[in-house]
Amino acid sequence: MQEAPTTFEEFLQFQKLAAFLKIWKTFFLSEASVAVFKDGFWWYFLHKFKPNQEDQDLLFNRIADSFVSLLLTVHLDVKDKFFQVYADCLAQAIFSAFYEAFSMSHNHFGDDFKTELTDLICLWVSGIKPLPFIWKKWNLKWLYQLVARAREMEKVPTTRSISSGYNIIDDSTFWLKI
Repeated sequence: MQEAPTTFEEFLQFQKLAAFLKIWKTFFLSEASVAVFKDGFWWYFLHKFKPNQEDQDLLFNRIADSFVSLLLTVHLDVKDKFFQVYADCLAQAIFSAFYEAFSMSHNHFGDDFKTELTDLICLWVSGIKPLPFIWKKWNLKWLYQLVARAREMEKVPTTRSISSGYNIIDDSTFWLKI
């Protein structure tokens, strides 16, 4: 199994998925789910900040392939319940990755960003838009504290890689295809 990015694991630690966490964590951190997360992050980055249709199409195809793999690995007895929360959790994790990776650009990650991201991920996963402002129930206190502590310690990373073929340096000003 591929190791999940720190942000995805941290995100799962602080969500209140209660009894289902042990079962669901296996699926959330599966190779297919982590690939959906990483490629979803990069697709949305390109969509918002560096549009490139060819790369977005490539990433979208990889997302689709990974999602099908995930769909086929989730056990039938938990599949409905899992996918009822998966889109929202995935959107939260992707938002968290942006927030942590681009600590100097938080002004870009406001309500419109969260709404568009949540709408997109829910459409991809379930085919329907979520309730308006569903992101207002997100538990992001852990993320804000994490970033604040890093700033205090002057250890805010200038490079954060969510390896899917791109590497971001500092804010969204520069990017390199590797």
